Amino acid sequence: MPGMKKIKESMLKQAIPNEIIEQFDFTEVKGYNPEPMLALIDKMDELLTKEQCLAIMGEQGCCKGGKRDNDCKAFAKEHAGKTVEEKLRLISNVEYMMSPRINDDGTFTVTMEGYQNGVHTGKTTCSCGMIKKLKQPFSVSPTYCGCCAGHFRYHYQNMLGLPIKLKEIVSSPLDTDGEEPCRFTFETEKKPTLDNVSAYAPSGDINTVNMFISLAKDLNLSSQINYTRPKIIEFNVNKGYKCVFTRKKPKRVMFTLDFSRKHFSVKANLYDIDKYKDSFKLSENIISQMQTGAWNCAWYNGGTCSDKCRRGIPITINGKTEYKCIGGAFTLRNLSEDEWRQVAELIKKEAEEKLS
Repeated sequence: MPGMKKIKESMLKQAIPNEIIEQFDFTEVKGYNPEPMLALIDKMDELLTKEQCLAIMGEQGCCKGGKRDNDCKAFAKEHAGKTVEEKLRLISNVEYMMSPRINDDGTFTVTMEGYQNGVHTGKTTCSCGMIKKLKQPFSVSPTYCGCCAGHFRYHYQNMLGLPIKLKEIVSSPLDTDGEEPCRFTFETEKKPTLDNVSAYAPSGDINTVNMFISLAKDLNLSSQINYTRPKIIEFNVNKGYKCVFTRKKPKRVMFTLDFSRKHFSVKANLYDIDKYKDSFKLSENIISQMQTGAWNCAWYNGGTCSDKCRRGIPITINGKTEYKCIGGAFTLRNLSEDEWRQVAELIKKEAEEKLS
């Protein structure tokens, strides 16, 4: 059964605006009373998009531990070298995990079968204990069944070894008087490429992200796109990514883009900035962030550091030289369009400095 607290946490994670979240009543009610939860589900259908509802409910689900969890993780270990399609064809051997059907478009559908608890008089019925408390006749939004889909999503992600998304709640016994079973369609999440990853940045920063990607291509840098925590993020408005750009020879990370729909920052590894920064008319905002927003080098401040570290990055401002930690310098955010262009020029100059 879904929980009020978990649904609210999922809404926050999905970047649902606060003015919408405030319209929901998340008050936990003592006892096994389904009415408040069903009222919340109806409100979700009213105020949220279908995609948002699916993303939120896909994070719910019970029975995620114990024997089922152990069995699914053992399956993943046993079949680690197989393709997704091969694994899906073998999942029926795992108790309670049903027999997924692979669809022509690459999605797969899981049908919840074999449950009869007397709630309905049709061919099948809901296995959720909360629903048993309802008095007939009743009809419940299929959105509620997304909680059950979340159960399968959790275990299938472990078995397949990759993130999946709840694409559709195909059918439910709750609004068909038991004539149709719970049937869910899922799709695997595909990691974006450099050509489309900017779509997941804040709308006002998409052009800036594309500018830095073009810079990386001009400098012939290799790239790696990583998910930011949590490792599995819904394929929706709040996915987060780090795009790491590395020079091949000698190998060295030059800069990193870190963004989701809610934030954007650039970490520029400007090891030799003191050699060329005075040739730029840097804004006070950039200078301030370089000076106060980067960690100070522990070794230069009397502390200890790894023997493999090349020590701090010197930066001289107003005649005073400070040494910034290589691991933390220089992360910049909340800059204007012109200021981001300055940062791009700094990265370009850094690359030229090291190659000359």
